[in-house]
Amino acid sequence: MHLIINKTGGDLGDVDGYTTSKGYPLGEKDPHPVLSQVFIVFEGSEKERCLMVKVKDIMTRYPIIIEANKTVREAINILAEKRIGSLMVCKGNEIIGLLEEGDVVRNVLAKDLNFYVTKVEEVMSVPFIINEDQSDNDASDMMLEHHVRHLAVSENSKIIGIVSMYDLLRPIYTGKSFWT
Repeated sequence: MHLIINKTGGDLGDVDGYTTSKGYPLGEKDPHPVLSQVFIVFEGSEKERCLMVKVKDIMTRYPIIIEANKTVREAINILAEKRIGSLMVCKGNEIIGLLEEGDVVRNVLAKDLNFYVTKVEEVMSVPFIINEDQSDNDASDMMLEHHVRHLAVSENSKIIGIVSMYDLLRPIYTGKSFWT
């Protein structure tokens, strides 16, 4: 299992003997860093559990919601205006689905449907759900397995947020880390 550790700040804990993918001991400055992150492999140890990020720490707690009876055109307007890739779909107070950009492409454009009259509930996906206490690696694995970019996040069987592929990548590309 690959874990990403920010080696530019914070206490790395007891990681003696572990090295970066380039062979530099952890804690020493890499003279040729590609990113401020390093990838190391732990084989099921206490360190692995300590360094995992929980989904609840990276998810969006209040995702944008659209009513199921709205048109796909209305949904597209919200996606574009908010610069996001998905909307939670609700009927009343209940979350019933997820509309991703890919759903619009596969279920509307590819089928030559009129997005001015097609309802969101006709083309939405049933969301894949991950528990808030599962790890970022679990979320990544689930996204890869099901070919989706967003997962609904649950707490006690209630959907409380959403985690996107971007949420999983953000610490790597911004140089920010949840581990320090």
